[in-house]
Order: sequence, then structure tokens, then C-alpha cells
Amino acid sequence: MQVTTVGSVVFGVTSPATPAATNATTCNFGSPSCTFTASSAGFVFAVPNHVSEVLQTVNVSAVKTAGNALACVPAFASVAKNVTFKCAYANPVSGTLPVRVNGIALNAAGSAGAACDASGKAVSLSFGATGVASTTFQYADVGNLNLTATYTGSGADTGLVMTGSDSFIAAPKDFAFSAITAGPIKAGNNFSATVTARNNANVATPNFGKENAPEQVTVGRVRYKPVGTGMSDGDFIGSLGAFNLGAATANNLNWSEVGIIDLSATLASGSYLASGLTASGSTGATGAIGSDGAVVRFIPDHFDTAVALVAGVPMPCPTGLTCPAQYNGFAYSGQGVPLTITAKNGLSTPTPTVNYNYSATAADSFSKAVTLSAVASVGGSAMVTTAPGGGASSVAVPASSFALGTTPPTTLAYPVFTFAATPTVPTDVYWRAIETASAGDGVSSLRATSASSVEGGVKVVSGRIRLPNAYGSERLGLPMAATVQYFDALSHWVTSGTDSATAFAIATPVIIKGPLVLANLTPTVSADTCASSVVFCKGLKTIIWDSANVSGSADITVTAPSWLQYPWTSTTATSPTARATFGIYKSPLIYRRENY
Repeated sequence: MQVTTVGSVVFGVTSPATPAATNATTCNFGSPSCTFTASSAGFVFAVPNHVSEVLQTVNVSAVKTAGNALACVPAFASVAKNVTFKCAYANPVSGTLPVRVNGIALNAAGSAGAACDASGKAVSLSFGATGVASTTFQYADVGNLNLTATYTGSGADTGLVMTGSDSFIAAPKDFAFSAITAGPIKAGNNFSATVTARNNANVATPNFGKENAPEQVTVGRVRYKPVGTGMSDGDFIGSLGAFNLGAATANNLNWSEVGIIDLSATLASGSYLASGLTASGSTGATGAIGSDGAVVRFIPDHFDTAVALVAGVPMPCPTGLTCPAQYNGFAYSGQGVPLTITAKNGLSTPTPTVNYNYSATAADSFSKAVTLSAVASVGGSAMVTTAPGGGASSVAVPASSFALGTTPPTTLAYPVFTFAATPTVPTDVYWRAIETASAGDGVSSLRATSASSVEGGVKVVSGRIRLPNAYGSERLGLPMAATVQYFDALSHWVTSGTDSATAFAIATPVIIKGPLVLANLTPTVSADTCASSVVFCKGLKTIIWDSANVSGSADITVTAPSWLQYPWTSTTATSPTARATFGIYKSPLIYRRENY
């Protein structure tokens, strides 16, 4: 299309058009829209799309028609002229800062802190022999702007009016982070950060985010530490609010993991106003995302503790006892309880923070030493201050116990709770975990809403092994029935009928009366429904002694674990000892087998 005469022409499409347009026709030039103006003289210049506040050196050509030839020749040569430049906001449609030409702000006041206006500003341009003048353009904000250049002649140029126009897009240089929530930050909890769109002088660009279709910024994260096998990037969510004066704040940023991250900001469209220019930013001091770990440390929101079943312990809750819902089982006072500790985040449905992990490389090790304590209920007070009282031991959990956010029960020294007095009625005991004060951040299984705490518990009972005296013929096997017992809520000693986990040993008998000697005695453990001869079966075990037909007596001791020893004859707890007597009869009757 070509216009060969001076004047204005309005372009349009004859209706109906073939082929028919699927959308309404539009124009992106002219005023009114679609108006094309041809002049006999004017200015030609092109300001490229560029990063805001980067100085642009541009050639302005003064041209005119060469008679009737369809060609342009210089309108000015080797002369200085005052050309009035004006700037106008296209997208956004308003602004607060002006374009500066040759350092001169294009508004009536010539102020770099005032907006473009209808007055513009005259700038002296020195045109060379070819009608070309070089000048600079600079804009400290972002957006799409229109520029016009006008010369109105005087003196020898009276009546000459020359115009020219161009538009350009200025994009932000980068995005900068500030006002990040102070740390440490609990994983799965919201935190805040402010993002500012900046120009090349690292100053905020107030028009960013005010575009006709506002440009958006996506905030993300890059894990800096820990690194290594099994470490997780976790889940990251959150978005910025509306931009104001070039800055926007996100109050809903949330990372589900433990460790250190860098925050990243990227232009969501990838091309600012379709200019081909993009921008990004990071908290990293070097500017390389993920290179510095400049954001504060993230820690677990809380711990969960849970009782675990290892080698039959805890034992199933027997009839007559009501055990905690967290674990339907019991353990004896003084017996270690298998336990796991899991670090979790604060999401609505908490998940483990696998990065709470021990590493021999200090920079990648985020687990801390933990101390366990016995409490009377989930979220409740310490057992040491709650009836019936008692104390906990084996409660130190080193940082090295944690692997991928949890402590496998087989790696811990099992925590032990021991009643203050023996015997004591059955009592619920729960386990609380808290990071050791000297090195930790106070992470605990006790949550702000105590009822939401997850603290594993069991029923703790006073226990003992009972071994009664036995007597009978030296010609028959003499049974001795050992029983594991617990002290019930009615203050009775009853058989621990679900205990098939307690191991025992038979000590060397002590001869009390001869002619029986040690070599005459041989024990045999009666068969039962359990597999092991050295572990109680449903709280019972029968040992049959053979005396090789020799009479006499011996003291028999069943070696009990420390938590099943009892002060039988003094204030000192010991394993049970009973006397086996061979050659004493229950009555004057002679048993039939003695005749054989």
C-alpha cells in the first residue's frame, strides 16, 4: 500500500470482507484510529525496546521530498534546530515519570520527577551534512510509550512544520526481594516476602503491574541445602498481591520442607508486553538462583511420637486393662518402650520433613538432638509432677538418630518410665519430644493447640516374676511354675496373660541340704504353645527338675530382667528365688511309680 500525496488517509476493510474475519477489525496506529498521514517533510527516528533506564543513543533524521521524485533528501544540513519532543503513555495509560531526551525531561517543568505532559520540551539537535542528529533517550519506568518530535519553523523556515513519531517498550531489569520473614521459619507455615520490579539503576519502576493486562510475577524456590541422596525439594506455593509503586508482597508463601532455599521471581509472561524482553531475580547475592541460600533456615513445625512394636513389646492390652488409644498395649515400669520420633511440617494435613536428616557433612545436617519426657496425657503435664509420679530415663536422642525425618525404633535407646513407688496401679504414660535447648530451635511434639499433639503412649504397670516353692518325691520330676504378674487397678497381683515377650534364664541352683549335689539336678522347660523355651508364654513357664532319685533341697532362681525384679525379702528388688525340696511328700501315701 502506498500514499503518494501529502495528507491523511483512513484505512479500512470493505464489508463484507472475503474471507470473513473471525474477530473485529482493529488498528494499532493513527489518531483517529487507522489514520495514516503522509508529509512532505518530517523526522524519522526509532527508539528500540530496551531495559528501563538504560541510555539509548538514537539517530534522528530530518527528511523531505525531492521534488516529484519518490525519494527523501536531508531537510537540514549542518545546522542546529530546536525540536520539541513530547511523550505520552500508551500502556499503562498513565504514569508518573517522563522520558528524558538528551537528559532533558519531557514536561513543562523539565522535571525528572514529574509525568509526561502535553507541553513536552524543546531539545537542541545538531544535524550533520546528511540531515542526521544523534541524541539520547532514557526512561526510568516501564511500559509502552509514544514519542513525537515537532519543528515549527521561523525566520527562513517560516511556515515549515515537521513532525515525526515512534513508540517503544521499556521493561524492568530485574526483580529484587526484601522484607522476608525473619527465621527460622517453620515448614508448612506461611511466610512473607516483597518483590520489587527495578530499572537499570536498581530503582523501583512504579508502573509495573499497572499495564492494561497487568504483568504478573511468579515466585518460586530453589533448594540450597541440604543436598544428597533422598533430600527433597518439597512443595512450594504462594503468590504475590497486586503491585503498587512497582512492589508487591506475598503473605502466603509456604515451603513444606526443612533446609535453606533461595527465592526466585520470574516474569510470568516471559516477554514484557510482547517486547521480547524478560526479567527475573533471586535472593542469591550472586544473582544465580540457588547459589547462595540467602533465605533463612526452615525447621520442622513439630514432632510426632509413636510407640512401635519391637520383639513383642509393648505387650497386647490384657483383659481388665484399658490402654491408650495411641497404642493398645502395655509395658512394665522400668522397661524400655520402642518409640519413633517423626519431624513434620505445619500443613493442614502434616507430612514428614525428610530433610530433617543427619549428615556427616555439617552444612547438610539439619537434625538436632532431642530430649524425651514422660507426660500424663497428650498435651498434658509432666509425670514427675503428676500422681502417681515417677521418672524417665534413656531420654537423650542424638541428632544422628534421625534419617529422612524420623528415628527408626531400632536406632534408639528405648525411653524408660519407672514408678516412684512399687507397686503402683496401672497408669497411662505418654512420650513428648523436644529439641535440646542448647542446640535446638524448640521444636516439640507439644503443639500450640495441645489437643492436636500426637504423643505416643502406653499403659505402664508394676510387674514381677513369681516363683513358688515346690516339694515332692525325689523319684519324680518336680514342677516349678514361674509366672509373670502385674499389679492391677484393684491392687491385686494377676497373671500377665498377654506377655509372650519376657525372656528369662535359670541361675545355677544353690544346694541347701544333701545328700543332693549340684550334679544331680537337671531342669527341663515344659513344652507349650510358644516357640521359645526361654521366653514366657502368656505369662507362664513351667520348669521340671530331675534330682536323679537323690533327696535334698536347693534354692532355684529365675533370673528376671530388671523391670520384673521385686523386693521379696528386703527393700532391694531381686529376681525370684524358691526352694525345691526332693523327698518330702504331701501325705503318707506311697506313689505307685515309687514301686517300680
